[in-house]
Parts: sequence; C-alpha cells; structure tokens
Amino acid sequence: MASTISIVLLTITTSILFLQRYLIARKTYTMNSMNAPKLVRLRWPLKTAMMMGIAGLLTVSLIPQATVITTSFRQTNGPVFTSGFTLDSYREVFYRVPNAIINTFTYSSIAMVFMLVMGLLVSYVIVRRSSKLTALLDSLIMIPYVMPGTVLGISLILAFNEPPIEITGTWVILVIAYCIRRLPYTMRSSTAVLHQIDKSVEEASISLGVSPVKSFFKTTAVLMVPGVLSGAS
Repeated sequence: MASTISIVLLTITTSILFLQRYLIARKTYTMNSMNAPKLVRLRWPLKTAMMMGIAGLLTVSLIPQATVITTSFRQTNGPVFTSGFTLDSYREVFYRVPNAIINTFTYSSIAMVFMLVMGLLVSYVIVRRSSKLTALLDSLIMIPYVMPGTVLGISLILAFNEPPIEITGTWVILVIAYCIRRLPYTMRSSTAVLHQIDKSVEEASISLGVSPVKSFFKTTAVLMVPGVLSGAS
C-alpha cells in the first residue's frame, strides 16, 4: 500500500515539476550590475500582512525542532514518556552509543562531498543545457524528495541485498541513502542560484582566454557555493 501511495505522489509531483519548469523557462531571472533589482516599498497593510505570513511560516517550521528539543529532556520509562525532565537520555547517548554519533557524522560528511560535486555539475547541466532530456533528469532526481523515507529505505535494501551488488549492511549503502535522499535539496537550491547568474559572466571569462571548464570553476561555481552548501547541509 505504501508503494502504491508513493507512485501516486510521484505522479502528482512530477507533473507539478514539469509545470514549474515550463513557467520558469518563460522568463529570465538573471541579475547584473546593469540591471539591478528595484527596491519596492510596500504600504503598511500589505507589509504587515506579508510579515505576519512569513512569521507564521517560520513558526510552523520551527515547531518540529522545538518538539524534538523538548522531548530530548523528557523523563522516560523504557519507550514511554513520563512526567518530569532529565539528562538521562543524553548520558545514554554519549556514554553507551558514542560510535553511532561518530558514524553518523562520518558517513554524512562523505555523502556531503558527493552532493556538493553532483549539485554543482548536474544543476549546471539542467539550467545551462536545458532540453527534454535534462528536464527528465531533473524529474528523476526529485523522486526521492516525495518518496516516504521508509519506502526509500526498504527499496534500497531490496535492490542491494543480493549479488551482483550486495551492500546491504555496509557503510556504503548508508552513504548512498544519504546522497539519494538529500540530493534533491541540493539541486533545488543550486538551480535557484544558477538561474540568477547571467551567462555573460562565463562568456567574459572565456573571451579572455580562459577555458570553459576553468571559467565554470573559477566564476560560476564560486557564485553557486552558498546555495549548494545550504542545500547539502
């Protein structure tokens, strides 16, 4: 049943993604010093309404984090929460299972390196070499974004549990899972930044004798780093 619901979600999300690409392709969002964005001052009713809307979204997005922080100090009796607060859970984590924390940071750091490289290169191909094939690639990369984590985990176990690729139970499958799960976030932030970078930046570098590859890494990639890092982290 979970697989069936995932297919329905994938179909809806893929359709919305293609619609988004169609709308984005109709306009340009690049910025440069000759065409800087204009500062628009809003009147107080609209300004107040927008500030309240943004504050509401931020509040809703912070509720899960606040819940996690609060429950980490809750007193427990086995798997059941009881009244009162304590540091027993933190003592349990740091003194009994420290290897789990070390492994989490190690494998996630390895995955982040792969996501940074893939985010830079793949987003460049999708935005600068726009075609039906790159649109399909963009849609395929977004599939893990809408797929429930449990379904994705079970799929990876089933796919890599037998030869010729038998990596279930190893650290490799954890790195792959991190990359697949988080790559869509990196892609979305990377493409958003790249849409705002004018092609003339690279063209000016190439016209001065710098190769296209070096121009990409010395100009475009440097400007994309903040967006790539925010998505990968």
